[in-house]
Parts: sequence; structure tokens; C-alpha cells
Amino acid sequence: MIIVKCQGGLGNQMLQYIFYLYLKNTVKPEVKIDISGFRFHGAHQGYELEKVFGIRPQYCTWLDKVRELGIDGIELHPKLVGPSHWRKQRDRLVRKGKCLRFSTFDAYNYMQTQMIMDHLYIDGYFLNHEFFDAVQEKAQKAFTFQKKLDGRNQEIAEKLRAEKVVGIHVRLGDYTNDDKWNVCDKEYYTRAIAYCRERLGDIKLYVFSDEDASQVLPEEYSYEYVTWNQGENAYIDMQLMAMCSNLIIANSTFSYLGALLNTNTGKIVIAPAHYNKNEPRPLAGKEWITL
Repeated sequence: MIIVKCQGGLGNQMLQYIFYLYLKNTVKPEVKIDISGFRFHGAHQGYELEKVFGIRPQYCTWLDKVRELGIDGIELHPKLVGPSHWRKQRDRLVRKGKCLRFSTFDAYNYMQTQMIMDHLYIDGYFLNHEFFDAVQEKAQKAFTFQKKLDGRNQEIAEKLRAEKVVGIHVRLGDYTNDDKWNVCDKEYYTRAIAYCRERLGDIKLYVFSDEDASQVLPEEYSYEYVTWNQGENAYIDMQLMAMCSNLIIANSTFSYLGALLNTNTGKIVIAPAHYNKNEPRPLAGKEWITL
């Protein structure tokens, strides 16, 4: 058995599920997902794959960890273990070769050169577009939004499919307080909008953000802001971005997944040239434009 840790916000959870599908298809059919960490972390909206998409993968249990990883059951009992205790156990597993940890784009290159063994715990982030390419049909089928749009969201959805609409995602929030992240700035959005205007002419701009996005957008254009999808309904912004005829995304897995789920043919998708300050590679599909 291989166990994949699920963590982070909705975008990262979706990428971890894509990696789970990739492992089941190409490495070993017995793969399970560990969602136990969500008991300790209240960031974002918690575990969302079931609520948003109705996805129910094979979940890892406490007993699976005991049997597969060879750890004392008492040390892993969910009523006794906190996040700091589990990190110590994870580090011990790394030293024993029973845990692999990946950051951003590391996993795909590793898997092209190394044999993935059994009885393994994998903890990381899987941003390589190649994983999605390998399971695209299954992933797109799995990522079907369960709840139909209504009210203002339904009204916006009807407008987003127009030929000359560009959806824009602005990620601020936690990025502004973390030195690792660079917020996409006004220069990026100015160049991206100009690129779209050169190819599409007059365009209608829809902005998806839960912050004051105007501070990073060029003043010479008019925008329609979608700001009301908050809290447990925040995922609806991704649902709407998947409908846009064209997209300018941020350095965020949230809008990256919105673009991946967007099936409009001939769409323009623009992404930042760098994922973050420590990662010079872009989080982008092969046909997308990076600026």
C-alpha cells in the first residue's frame, strides 16, 4: 500500500487527488489518502473534496498506518497524536526510507528515475502538469461540481461564456504576510490584459478575489468584481473560472485548477512566469502563455 497525505486548500487537495489517481494507474492500484491532518489544521475550509465534488477515495485509517509503516500503534493513535508529534513520526519514517517528501515540482522528476516501493507514505505537493496529463479524463470526470449555481452566480455564469470575456484571479490574503510568496503585481496584470486586448479587441473583465484587488490592477480598465463567494462557498469562484472563455490566473493552485477544468476550446490562459520566490518555474499548462 502507498499512502498519500492530503493537505492544504482546495487547489492542493485536488492536485494530491490527481497524484493519487496517477499512482493507482501507473504504479500500484492499492493507494489510500490520509486526511487525518485536517483534525489539527483549520486553515482554508478544511477537507473539501467530498463536499465540493462528491469524491470519496479510499481513505487511510489509523490501522493502515500501523500495519504499513511499522509504527507503534499507540504512537499513532488519533486520540493521542497532535501535529507536532506526527511530524516527529514522519521525520523518523523519512530516515527509515518509508516516507517521501516532495515540494512543488520535485515529484515527477523523482518518479521518472526512482522505483516507488510498497509500504510508503508520501507527503508533499504535486504541481507537475504531467500528472494531470496522464489521468486527465478521470480527473475531469471526478472534478464535477455537485451544487448547481444560483442567484448572482448563475447570472454571472451566463455572461462568462461570451467570446470576449477574460476572467482574472487575484490572490492576496496570506501571500502578503509570507516572504516566500510574491503577489502578482500591477505590471503582470497590465501586461496580461494588454496581451488579451491585442488578440481579442475590446474585452469584458471579471475579477475573482476575496480581497481589494484594485490595488494590483491597472486603473485604465473597468472591471466587474466577484467578491461574494466567501467561506464554505469560496470554491464557487473556481467553478466560475472554469466557465470563462479566457483566463488570467495568479500564482495559485486555486486558479490553476480553475484553468485546468476549463474546457473552452481556443481559450487564452495567461499565468505568471514564476510560481514563487523560491521556485522559478511557472505553474502552467503546456499551451498557456507565461508572463
